[in-house]
Amino acid sequence: MSEFYNLYGGAMIDSVTQQQPPITNVGVGAATGVPQPQQPPVAVNGTVQQINAKKNNKPSGNNKTSGNKTAKNKNKNNANNANNANNENNANNENNANNENNANNLSNEVKERIANIKLNPNKTVISFWIIWLISVILLLSTFITTPIRYSETKVMHKVTYNRFYYYLHVVLLALLCFYAYKIGDKMPLVKSEDLYQKVAPIAVFVLGFMILNIYDSPSIKEDGSFSSAPSVLIKNKIGMIVHYVFMILSIITIIGIYLYYSSDSLLGYQTAYLISAIPAILVFVICLFLLYLTARYRVKKYNLPNTWRK
Repeated sequence: MSEFYNLYGGAMIDSVTQQQPPITNVGVGAATGVPQPQQPPVAVNGTVQQINAKKNNKPSGNNKTSGNKTAKNKNKNNANNANNANNENNANNENNANNENNANNLSNEVKERIANIKLNPNKTVISFWIIWLISVILLLSTFITTPIRYSETKVMHKVTYNRFYYYLHVVLLALLCFYAYKIGDKMPLVKSEDLYQKVAPIAVFVLGFMILNIYDSPSIKEDGSFSSAPSVLIKNKIGMIVHYVFMILSIITIIGIYLYYSSDSLLGYQTAYLISAIPAILVFVICLFLLYLTARYRVKKYNLPNTWRK
């Protein structure tokens, strides 16, 4: 209200006075009216950042210490790695040396075994094993060359000659090899090495079984078409009979040689020796039966192709 009443007086003076800027420099200069020099503005934030940057750029003792520790750790790791590498090399060298020693020992043992292998000088024993091997070969060859093994004719209920001949020759081969295996101790072909004496009949059986399976063939019958006989067959009956006769004679020979060698004479044999020869005796009897079938062989009887006639 006082400003309203004193419109041209004090009120105006107060407003003008309030609009003037405040006097910042108060002191002797201000009282005397001498103008003071203006100081340039100070960039507070920038100065602080520069100071901090300088402090950060200064190498500190802690960084030096940590760098020394890192270098020492690296040196220790390198030393440990070198030690580990040396240990591994030493271990590998030891393993290689051990392997070489084992190989040398094995080779020496093999050489000693081979050096210890000596054939029995007894001519009777050598003759037995040669004739036994011949009998095995003749047994396999009779199976391969006989045409009866291709027949579909029934030899018994639901069993054809084709399957009968295959299984029968497997049994005969097993009996011959078992016979040699049993009497190997009494008539050793290799002295001082029982292992080879036992392995030989087993190896012959495995090889013979493989041959039987290789030459085993499906049955063939006469159906009016042209069918040529396999090249391995013997179509001549006389040739087949001679084949079986030689096999029977070889089996008789290995039985007689064993009985003679065991008892020093054919008349002085014992029952135990005869029992040991039972596998070969069974082979002899069965071969007689096969010889009988071969003697009665005819293409028409076994229903084989007519082109297989001699």
